[in-house]
Amino acid sequence: SEIFHRVERLAAEHLSTRDREILFRRDRDEWSFEDIAEHYGTTPANARLIVARARQKLRTLYTKQNYD
Repeated sequence: SEIFHRVERLAAEHLSTRDREILFRRDRDEWSFEDIAEHYGTTPANARLIVARARQKLRTLYTKQNYD
């Protein structure tokens, strides 16, 4: 859908490769936080934090883009 492509583009432009991969593995590929943590050598709590921050950043950028 158009929204998904816009969000993908924002993620590519504004998130680090690692953060973008972690976000997409969680939201698109439905990986557990435990699997993400194991794959990226971090903790599940840190994986949650990365996802939360990435979502917030994209939400802010998407909203700003639609109101500017």
